[in-house]
Amino acid sequence: MKVTISDFIIAFFDLLEAEVKAFKEGSEEFLEKEYKNFQKTVFKSSLSILGIVMVGILFFFGILAFSFGAFLILNKYFSVIWSLFILSVLFFIFAIILLIILKKKNE
Repeated sequence: MKVTISDFIIAFFDLLEAEVKAFKEGSEEFLEKEYKNFQKTVFKSSLSILGIVMVGILFFFGILAFSFGAFLILNKYFSVIWSLFILSVLFFIFAIILLIILKKKNE
């Protein structure tokens, strides 16, 4: 059988077409998998952020309830001004302790 240059060119372009088609199908599957992974990651990140916000809100209300309770207890033994002063000093000390702990963890 005689192979001419035109047969070679036709075979080359057929092979090129098949490779492009295979690449296209493979890339579509890859992109579909990556898109699903991206969706899962975004969903999990959104849930994490929502959880952090909710924990922050609950922590805020917990501190608020604690401070009101401590104020009412201190108010039985001291005047209003001294009760608030004692609470503010306690929260200041608590904040300093937390900052020291955070500083040690970040070192």
